[in-house]
Amino acid sequence: MADWQEWPQRLWGDDWIAPMSEVLNINRRTIERWRAGEGEPNIGLQTELRRLALRYGARAIGNVLRRMARGETLKEIKADIREHQIATTRIEVELGKYGSIPILASRNTDALLDD
Repeated sequence: MADWQEWPQRLWGDDWIAPMSEVLNINRRTIERWRAGEGEPNIGLQTELRRLALRYGARAIGNVLRRMARGETLKEIKADIREHQIATTRIEVELGKYGSIPILASRNTDALLDD
């Protein structure tokens, strides 16, 4: 893997071509060619990917960027994140009382209370 490919992988995981294409509005085939070693992004783009990928929460940054590329505003994304925080807190509190649905959903009961 070329050095620059580490950065989108940190932002979007192993299947980073589609998210990178969406966020940067670059044809997916171009990015596939870059991944295969046929050229590469310009140094400015590589630098920006690196800067974002080295931040704490790089995967979350990648997710937010992808949602923005799909038309969501930061305000909408923040509201959604707050709702998810409330929902996870409620599930934590109710675990043990009515915990069968979260247990079924998790498929991994050991992971239910992991922070």
